[in-house]
Amino acid sequence: MCLNRVRMACSMALVGLSMSGLLGMAGHGAEEPISIVGSIPFPRDQKIFYLHRPAKKGHLVYVMRPDGSQKTPLLKGLIEQFAVSTDGRRIVLTVKGRKLFTTETWIYEQGILRLLLRGDHYDGDFSWSHDGQMIVFVRKPVLDGEDGKTVPGVSNIWVMRGDGSAPRQITFFQTGDRKGVLSPSFTPDGLRIRYGMVDLNSEAIRLEYRTMDLKGKDHQLLFRDKEYGVWSPDGQWIIFKQPSNNTTRSMNVVDLYLADNQGRILRRLTTTGNVGSVNWSPDGKWVVYDKFNPMVLSEEQRKRWEEGTAGMVLIPGGSDIPSRDLWKLPVWEKESPIRLTSKPDRSSLGYWTR
Repeated sequence: MCLNRVRMACSMALVGLSMSGLLGMAGHGAEEPISIVGSIPFPRDQKIFYLHRPAKKGHLVYVMRPDGSQKTPLLKGLIEQFAVSTDGRRIVLTVKGRKLFTTETWIYEQGILRLLLRGDHYDGDFSWSHDGQMIVFVRKPVLDGEDGKTVPGVSNIWVMRGDGSAPRQITFFQTGDRKGVLSPSFTPDGLRIRYGMVDLNSEAIRLEYRTMDLKGKDHQLLFRDKEYGVWSPDGQWIIFKQPSNNTTRSMNVVDLYLADNQGRILRRLTTTGNVGSVNWSPDGKWVVYDKFNPMVLSEEQRKRWEEGTAGMVLIPGGSDIPSRDLWKLPVWEKESPIRLTSKPDRSSLGYWTR
């Protein structure tokens, strides 16, 4: 995520004034927004979960082996985000809610789906603790604006138990603070939470990385002026997504960079640009990521993409879903990336689990 995209997301998060989330009861009636369509064929082996978004309605969570084989659909519905526990046994998902900008949060475990959270809010950026006992996430209330339109409010960080119970808010930013939070995750020992914070009070956007305890206290600065980053399982390394040239903010030139836990860039990992989501393998030797596939474009679309004039290029046929493939790359070996998916749709949000 480039900083201008962070600014846009956090500007949207600075509109609301108060929190009004409601805890949903399990069960969704006759029209459930998500359903189970398969099972995990190799539950005891390493696996990669990912979100497949075909041009037609409905998103699918797939599971496959790390070599890209045995792709198996698992869940289907209006799925927007998901996160998988490190043991690969539980999935927390958000689906589109009944009101504009709202979501419902569900959990999948051992072939059973349960509704966790429902209300006038948007939940996302989920991350599990390493022992699977806790989940941290970002919530934005959804409010009625002055013109009668629905608007998202200020983002804050929440935590809940691994079974979805006892959700509680631990940061309390207000509209006047002009700050936004994103991408929280637990430290390896599970005692602290790392998160990104955007300060919109100055013209020069500032993205800072901080930590805090599980009560939302003892905030400590890690480093600032960095792009979106993902920590390795042992907490010693970070993969940053950032533009390959400082004068361009087009997503076409966003690549992956390896850094130490102080935020110091060590080397560039990808060179083709247009990288989307990224996550580590459990052993910290690989990353799995998605990137845009320009081969599905027409000649005119490809020209605009190469010139960086199209922030989001669409696949032919009028679809509004950009085409993305899932790839894996060894972090510590100088080898070429390996493509794992190649459908002319969108595959993203890869999670590599034990």
